[in-house]
Amino acid sequence: MTSVLPSRPNLEYLKKQAKDILAAHHAHLATCCPVLRHLHRFKASTDQEIFAATVQLADVQFALAMDYGFTTWEGLVGHLQNRGSGLSEDSARALARLRKGGVLAKLIGGEPKSISGGDGGAFAILEIEGPDGRFVIHEAQVAEEVDRLNRQKRVGEFLNALGVHAVRLTILDADGRAFGAYRKLEGRPLGSDKLSSDELKSVASQVGSLLVRLHEVPLAHACRVLGLPDLEATAAAQRYRLGHDWFNADAFERGLATELAEDRELNAIWEETRQVMAAYASYPRDLVFGHGDLLLDRVLLAKTPEGYRVTGVNGLWNAGLVNLYDEFLRIALHDNEEGEEEEWAILQAYNLLRRGQPWTVQMGPLKHAVRAFWFYLAHEQAGEDRKKRLASAKYKQRGW
Repeated sequence: MTSVLPSRPNLEYLKKQAKDILAAHHAHLATCCPVLRHLHRFKASTDQEIFAATVQLADVQFALAMDYGFTTWEGLVGHLQNRGSGLSEDSARALARLRKGGVLAKLIGGEPKSISGGDGGAFAILEIEGPDGRFVIHEAQVAEEVDRLNRQKRVGEFLNALGVHAVRLTILDADGRAFGAYRKLEGRPLGSDKLSSDELKSVASQVGSLLVRLHEVPLAHACRVLGLPDLEATAAAQRYRLGHDWFNADAFERGLATELAEDRELNAIWEETRQVMAAYASYPRDLVFGHGDLLLDRVLLAKTPEGYRVTGVNGLWNAGLVNLYDEFLRIALHDNEEGEEEEWAILQAYNLLRRGQPWTVQMGPLKHAVRAFWFYLAHEQAGEDRKKRLASAKYKQRGW
């Protein structure tokens, strides 16, 4: 079993640990044997056979590196250097794998200029700037995430062919692990700059047009892109019904029982939300090929002499078949007036483009979808964060 490094490892600590193991070997203490059995010559040896053998410090360092999941002492030292630059444990290990065989250098065009990283659930995430630009790299740590990488690659290729500027994912293999890498899109997130009414109208029209192009993709074509078998429309709409992967009324009610009992207004909102969500019928007309996680800051803008231009969209991990109101609820997810102008403008632009067509966004279902999502977020959190989410569920947005 691989040992876990301390939360703040350093080279001096590991050098001392290696010397302590060597001293334990000289003193015939059994505590050294599990580490030394990582050496091939001791793999099947008894404690007494290990004590009788000659062991050098270099042998112990090699065995210790293997105990921590590395193939060489130098690899472990390099990992500590990565951790020293501020990377998490998983990100530092991912970086070490990428450096092997020159995979990283080939991708970014040479040596990194800057590296930052974090963890995204089942992904280790790195953002690396190199001679050829700035890249975002995800290491899939479980098998299901490899499937998501492949799906995102297909979706990115399809969206670019459709005229939607999205990330173009490259699948890499480094040291037996799957990585998804893409060049970071240029642009500032929507909401970063204060837009005039005319600028906002133009941007909203571009975002609305982008969504219309996605939502007009036929179901059969969408299934092929996503690698899904063809689904009958009604069954697909039921499978991807509003809130299908996050709304659990019974669990929310149990988890939020204290808050609902203490706040009459909140309880009334919850009762209405629960009834509407439970009764909501999933019609085929509400099923679209969508982004799936379209927060406002996923939309990137650039200012040109002709005005603001949408340069691309980020965050395609959940792209696929979605209910129309699941698509829009994240755009509408506000707990104060900030962001409402953008949301309202995008809704109006979308509905104007879809006038006379099946897919228009009604404020009734959207209101309840947004409130249901606030209850979901509150149920997932605790303390002050929970209180804030429940307060957001009571907030009355524009158009409600």
